[in-house]
Amino acid sequence: MKNKITKLSLILLVSSFAVNAQDVKSKEQILSVTNVKALNQFEVEIKKETAENLRKAYELAERMGKPISGIDESGYKYQLIGVDEQYNELLYYRTFNNIAKGSSLQTANAKPLQALGLTGKGINVGVWDGGAVLSSHFSLAGRVQIKENKPTDDHATHVSGTIAANDFVPDAKGFATEAIILSYEYNGDIAEMTPESKNLLVSNHSYGLDASKAGAVIPGIFGRYDSRSAAYDIIANNAPMYTMVFAAGNDRKFKYNPTKSGRDLLSWGGVSKNTIVVAATKGTENFTEVAGINSPMNFLSDFSSWGPTDDFRIKPDIAAKGSLVFSITNTGNAATDIMSGTSMAAPAVTGVVVLWQEYFNQLFGRYMRSATVRAIMAHSAREAGEAEGPDYKFGWGLINADGGAQVMRDKTQKRAVLAELKMTQGQELVYDFAYDGKQPLIATIAWNDPAGDPLNTTDTNYPALINDLDIKVINVDNNQEFLPWGLSHSWTSEGGSIARRMVNDRDNIERVNVNSLLPGNYKVVINHKGNLKGGGQEFSLVISGAGTIMNDIGDLSSKKQMFKRLNLYPNPANDIVNLEGDINELQGANIVLYDITGKKIIDKTNAFQNTIESLNISNLPQGMYLLDISNNGKRQVMKFIKD
Repeated sequence: MKNKITKLSLILLVSSFAVNAQDVKSKEQILSVTNVKALNQFEVEIKKETAENLRKAYELAERMGKPISGIDESGYKYQLIGVDEQYNELLYYRTFNNIAKGSSLQTANAKPLQALGLTGKGINVGVWDGGAVLSSHFSLAGRVQIKENKPTDDHATHVSGTIAANDFVPDAKGFATEAIILSYEYNGDIAEMTPESKNLLVSNHSYGLDASKAGAVIPGIFGRYDSRSAAYDIIANNAPMYTMVFAAGNDRKFKYNPTKSGRDLLSWGGVSKNTIVVAATKGTENFTEVAGINSPMNFLSDFSSWGPTDDFRIKPDIAAKGSLVFSITNTGNAATDIMSGTSMAAPAVTGVVVLWQEYFNQLFGRYMRSATVRAIMAHSAREAGEAEGPDYKFGWGLINADGGAQVMRDKTQKRAVLAELKMTQGQELVYDFAYDGKQPLIATIAWNDPAGDPLNTTDTNYPALINDLDIKVINVDNNQEFLPWGLSHSWTSEGGSIARRMVNDRDNIERVNVNSLLPGNYKVVINHKGNLKGGGQEFSLVISGAGTIMNDIGDLSSKKQMFKRLNLYPNPANDIVNLEGDINELQGANIVLYDITGKKIIDKTNAFQNTIESLNISNLPQGMYLLDISNNGKRQVMKFIKD
């Protein structure tokens, strides 16, 4: 394929109908929160726009004598998909693979989930790729729905094998060995994803911009939040159960954006706010190349595209093994191959999402929203990179499948908060708890932000964020505040690379790592800046590491839900601790006393027959305790010290 300044292209990211069907329960839950009317309208609009844009592209290609599809000299498959209206440049999709043994399972810490019996059974996975998956392959037989009549493709089959191959070839075993693959070609992906989002929990997209055809134009495309980026966000907001996983791209070694020192190489789905964008790492079966603050940077694959976005959002979101991945291919029903690329990293994350959804459903009887998936992803990620916190290379770190599952297990034991909430205009949410200081305390929020206006300018620092939520953690005892991570807003030598603790006005994932092991009384405070589009914003919250009882979602309350007047005294206390408040609010309340380990000591019902309720604590050992007081939908958690 010749390099032309007058062309842009998309690239695939690699350096038989199923007998089963997705269970009815999951379809009902997805539809119950999906804005079907808006998606139907968007489908009509996007199909019309896509058809007209493609017609213009074909006419332009014919006038210029340019190809419609083919395979270039490097072995990349490409396909004309439209024309960029701003630059009047042809656009092509291209796979992101570098043909180069190893499974992704161990590097992603996913084997413990498989040991629990998780297989992805009953979950559909959309795979948009360069062609059809080989549905007759023994590792996938009976679990592939071919949605478009296209030739089988090695890249699509390899990606699908990483997601869902059974153990017919043991070394090529995938993540979700009983999941169902819905196989689409990537041409017209947005128009196809729009209706399919009503049925899916997750899809994989191992393709993107083919910068080799862009020449001098490409720096303006990289990092820009444009109409394609916005389209994926429109789908995400109207289908909140649906998670889209995109490969970051393989462009770093080509130096397409030379003034940015290897940064600013993401585009389209890689710049969307509500997608998961995946970088590629090396990795070994025994995980000897452990990612961490002091680990060598050669853990990151040399081809993996770096961010951040033009407005300095933390992208890519996460990293997974993408170098020398062993999976299946389309040359025979038992065929295998080794490939490298962010194309190979993305399906590892897609596979983890499937297992997380299955596990969440087992534990809680329902599936997660996409925002919850992304909150768990960022919250549980293994540290990677040159400094603490996220960066523009690894995102939040290395995907940690069992780490995310541990958050869910902790939730069942009241050792973590895992909640799907909604903030209304002007609201502030507060969650009070005690911290034992024995392990890292982390709090994370994530939300599907409304689609922003596409930007046609280059390297603008104008935020794409629409609804700007904020989270912070406060040590109530000494008023010390802990802020979330964010990237500096500059392209200087450190700009866009070093994460700092700051008030974040760019990202729709915010994580606070409390850099203190001081035990005491803490609270998480969540509020917002400016006006919320639509008057409110759904979001997901994760808190872990407190080492104490973390009460259920009813305990994350706005100030309006707390008791108007409730005092605890004395504090510290010796023999008696008193609670005093308004009898009209508190009469008949329930009081539960927990020790710092979460053990329930007292459970008193029908309390507060007078304005003062006294508890005898003379037999309790010295230490910190929590009192949980609830009545008529209001709840407050208070702490005291027993001397």
